[in-house]
Amino acid sequence: MTIYDLTGDSIFCFYYATSIDLADGLKEGMSVKRGDVIGYVGTTGMPLPNTLTCTWRFSGGPEKRWWEGTAIDAIPID
Repeated sequence: MTIYDLTGDSIFCFYYATSIDLADGLKEGMSVKRGDVIGYVGTTGMPLPNTLTCTWRFSGGPEKRWWEGTAIDAIPID
């Protein structure tokens, strides 16, 4: 299950990949804000048992070609 969330100006993209399901009621084109539930994580596909996973990637730039943007490691951003 994947979600691409573009900023209002379409410069930046937040990419989420969950291993279980998207949140109920989440639909293409709808706006989301900080704190909204967008999906649920699970343990499928992980090499370690009982390990939750969610892939998150942030990319983009002023040229508005986020699909060619550089992925930024989110771990140091805390």
